[in-house]
Amino acid sequence: MIRKNTFIQKARPAEIIDFIPDAILAIDLNGIVIAWNKAMEELTETLAIDILGKGNYEYALHIYGRRRPTLADLALKLDPEIEALYSNLQRDGNSISGEAYIASLGKDGSYIWGKAAPLYSSSGNIIGVIESIRDITERKLAEDELRRSREKYHNIFENSILGLYQSIPEGRYLSVNPAFARLFGYSSPQEMIACVTDIGQQLYNNPKDRERAIKQIIEQGYLEGFELEVQRRDGTKFWVSMNTKIVQDENGLHYDGTVEDITKRKRGEDMLRAAKEVAEAATKSKSNFLANMSHEIRTPMNAVIGMTCLLLDEDLTAIQKEYLETIRSSGEALLDIINDILDISKIEGGMMEMEHHPFSLQRCIEDSIELGAENAAKKGLGMEYEIEHDIPDVVLGDYARLRQVLVNLIGNAVKFTDKGCISIFVSGDKSDDSSYEIHFAVKDTGIGIPDDKADRLFQLFSQVDASTARRYGGTGLGLAISKKLVQMMNGRIWAESRPGIGSIFHFTIKVQPTQIALADEGMRASSIKAVSQEQDPPLRILLAEDNPINQRVALHMLAKLGLKGDLASNGQEVLQALESHRYDVILMDVQMPEMDGLETTKAIRKMWPDGPRIIAMTAAAFKSDREMCIDAGMDDYIRKPVRIDELAAALKLFRGMTRDEEG
Repeated sequence: MIRKNTFIQKARPAEIIDFIPDAILAIDLNGIVIAWNKAMEELTETLAIDILGKGNYEYALHIYGRRRPTLADLALKLDPEIEALYSNLQRDGNSISGEAYIASLGKDGSYIWGKAAPLYSSSGNIIGVIESIRDITERKLAEDELRRSREKYHNIFENSILGLYQSIPEGRYLSVNPAFARLFGYSSPQEMIACVTDIGQQLYNNPKDRERAIKQIIEQGYLEGFELEVQRRDGTKFWVSMNTKIVQDENGLHYDGTVEDITKRKRGEDMLRAAKEVAEAATKSKSNFLANMSHEIRTPMNAVIGMTCLLLDEDLTAIQKEYLETIRSSGEALLDIINDILDISKIEGGMMEMEHHPFSLQRCIEDSIELGAENAAKKGLGMEYEIEHDIPDVVLGDYARLRQVLVNLIGNAVKFTDKGCISIFVSGDKSDDSSYEIHFAVKDTGIGIPDDKADRLFQLFSQVDASTARRYGGTGLGLAISKKLVQMMNGRIWAESRPGIGSIFHFTIKVQPTQIALADEGMRASSIKAVSQEQDPPLRILLAEDNPINQRVALHMLAKLGLKGDLASNGQEVLQALESHRYDVILMDVQMPEMDGLETTKAIRKMWPDGPRIIAMTAAAFKSDREMCIDAGMDDYIRKPVRIDELAAALKLFRGMTRDEEG
């Protein structure tokens, strides 16, 4: 300890100030540098040995550049203001301090903080000035950057068109920008902050909105796109979208958020919603109209075609059969036109949906050819088809709509061909998405299509030539419907033709190959057999039908099949009949007075869970009608006009089965 004190006592002042991190220098009253520590050497890049004992003009040289002095530099004196400041310091004994930027301290100059104080002798007299200097460049640059950031944020905050705010959990605003104040009807942010003491009362008119907001903030820590209706200072209401987050910083816990006026958007959404409701109502009205029209047209057509088919099975003369065949074919043609008009209405109304079930491509082509074979045979036309061997046979798609397109094209080919052959070629390619694009080509040797008339193809209610319409007939709907159906099956349709030589109609569809095994399709009746001969005892059948003519048609068809049926004119009579008799099958009309077929079916399934099989017989036009029937508890669906072979097939399917035996 004695040795340490001895060291301190012997240490010179210059050695002591070398350990001080701040730059230290001292000047006597004559301006001569008498002290210059290590930190000052590093700051000025000037060694003490080069500056000690020099006058103030040489001391000032380092401020203007570390280089060899010129005559002008040697003549340099301190700035008059600085001289006056130092004079006051030396005379009055007051310390001074402050910041300055020295261009020559460092590569780009330096910010320094300095303090100057009188230097006293042991007798208490001022003998000079001692200065302490610190390089604060990094701090000053950081402060400048912070200042610029704050100015930038302040400008964004003040000039943003979006309402910005900061609040505390106690329910007061810390700050709001002008846009936010204007949004709520205040002239300035200061006025709003002064007037609003409870943010909740202002923002959340509906307590449920406040509960929702609090719940989201607690669970998520923020609100995002939170929509609610608020009110201005004058009481007018408007819609806003809020984004808010919880912030914890040196200022404590607070909320930062934005508010955007979305009143116009909400009004637009309300208008769109109203327009959508009107459109949906119109679509529903159109759907109801089509369903009713289908029912009203198909009901008499059921009688015309049904009775004609029954008569054709009688022992008739040749001329009688000719008359009846004419009635039947005319009825079928009229029904085709009705179906086309309904299909166009359903497609344009967005009410037609594509099925997605497994079916055989070959079977579909053969069925389509079979439907056109009779007319082709009458004209002596040959019919053939060819399918590339690598195309999958069982695919997922809409069998009925594909067949409809093929039947349309085959029918047209037969109509406009007087001699030769109708050929169908089927090819395909595998697509990137594992689906197949199937290409169909229906070729004829008919009259062909002139080049200047080809643009009329696939247009509604249009034929290539008015004269062909008079000669061949038709509404011009078939190709237009085919085009729309092909497009709905992700394909396209086109034609190539040479007048007098023939035409080829091409179309493609996309299908998915599948390994699903198809059920036995041998159930189709190729001839009508008496159902009663194939079982003992015969089926007990209840016919629920309110139209007297259709009652007679259905009963005659049953008689042709060797069966009898009891009658019920509405749902109430059906329920009464079931209370006194047990039936195997109910042929149920859907549209009946008092209680329709759907309500009746639901009541039957509730009262008699293991009750009779129910087959819908309806004139409804839509795929959804079949789904409604099945959903109500029915087991099968036959669309009017009812064909006797379809009725026979449906009855064969249920022969001898009760509902609990089906599964």
